[in-house]
Amino acid sequence: MPIRGRFLRFTPTNVTYSAKDGVGLMKRSIVLSLALLALSAGFLHAQSTQGQQHYLAYHLKIPSFKITQVLLTDQFLKGRFSVLEPLWLLNPVTKQVANSQGFIQTFPITRPELHYLAHGVKMIDPATFPGTSVYIDNQFEKAKIKVANPSFLLAPAAKELVNPGTTSNLTIPDANHFLCYDVERQPIQVRVGLADQFQQRQMVAVERAHLCNPTIKKHKGQIFSANTVGPDNHLVCYRVLDPSTTAYNVLVKDQFVTSFGSAFGEEELCVPTRKTCTSLQTPHVDTLVYTGSSPSDPTQTGLRIRSLSMRIRESPTLQTIDSFFDVFTELTVEDQSGHTRDLALQGRLATSNSIGDPDFDLLRLQLNPPPAGDPDFDLLRIRAGTDFGMPSPGHTTLTRQQDGTWAVDSFFDIEYRIDFKTTPTSSFGGIRGSTTATIRMQAMCPAVNP
Repeated sequence: MPIRGRFLRFTPTNVTYSAKDGVGLMKRSIVLSLALLALSAGFLHAQSTQGQQHYLAYHLKIPSFKITQVLLTDQFLKGRFSVLEPLWLLNPVTKQVANSQGFIQTFPITRPELHYLAHGVKMIDPATFPGTSVYIDNQFEKAKIKVANPSFLLAPAAKELVNPGTTSNLTIPDANHFLCYDVERQPIQVRVGLADQFQQRQMVAVERAHLCNPTIKKHKGQIFSANTVGPDNHLVCYRVLDPSTTAYNVLVKDQFVTSFGSAFGEEELCVPTRKTCTSLQTPHVDTLVYTGSSPSDPTQTGLRIRSLSMRIRESPTLQTIDSFFDVFTELTVEDQSGHTRDLALQGRLATSNSIGDPDFDLLRLQLNPPPAGDPDFDLLRIRAGTDFGMPSPGHTTLTRQQDGTWAVDSFFDIEYRIDFKTTPTSSFGGIRGSTTATIRMQAMCPAVNP
């Protein structure tokens, strides 16, 4: 893929620039002056990732490291991992780019004290991750990508440039941990100007390599929460060309290690990224109880519905003024004696044609009942929406993608009604009843085969 555009020389202190050819234009000014390639119009994607900063990853060599174990939980999985020696040191970095009109965009360092050590990880339980797919949107690209195995953990770290033997009192910054996954490789070829504590230079980001999710970490009984988890709080890391040969003596400290080391050779540039998922689901509801009664005993307690969950995907068969989605529901029914039955129902959800807006109308949700002749139910019906006299939820955005699927942001609450009547010969005792309750639909990224 060719690198397109023209080179600019600019000084952010007074925002002046002039078009030049060649690459030998980088020089120092009052604050920063970098030679950049102005990217072709439309290539950069403006994003709402305020407050985040970019990171430049350097190879890190330390004398020794003791392997430990942690429990990690992110939007993809929850599992036990071995944490290996740190592979990279991530420096916060100021990034500058220019578009084809010569407008200079500067992405400053917002937390100069916040560094990361990228520790290799090995999955213990579960032993494998089947992968998933998500949408990413950052300044370099907007794409649906396949996510594979977790490969390293970003742990907040403090760093100083030092000589070996120097003593220093480093404080680990308070910040998110990130679990980073291998992703489907994709060439991009974007030239950027970078400045960190080590150097300032221009580099070319050439290939998408990793997606980093905020993760909750539990280590030695202490829990480190993902305190700013949200659709914008992710990183995508891109491999860069032409690493420098200079080595830097550093003292680094995170929760796992305090050590002198050598940082050298830039490897990846990590960019703030907005990530959204490809499905809409409910978390399992484990204690939903509604009461019904038999005609002969009005005090009899009805069925308990536990592990009720729904997932939604677009219907490929209906495209009218409304938007239709297929709904798949799994539920477990339990009576007072502990007898249970698992059921799977399928139905249809219809919304108004304002589905791309943050607030939309849920017209109807109706799940198909079990077929006639079911041994336990004469009636099992789940309904929601304004067509059935229940309020519409709002509070989400579903954005149609180029491939016809939907990216789901945020959540909404559905008020629904369950009506049931068991058969006289059912082990559930021939009872009937109704309940109205609320369940939350939210963006989730379930593990699926990529």
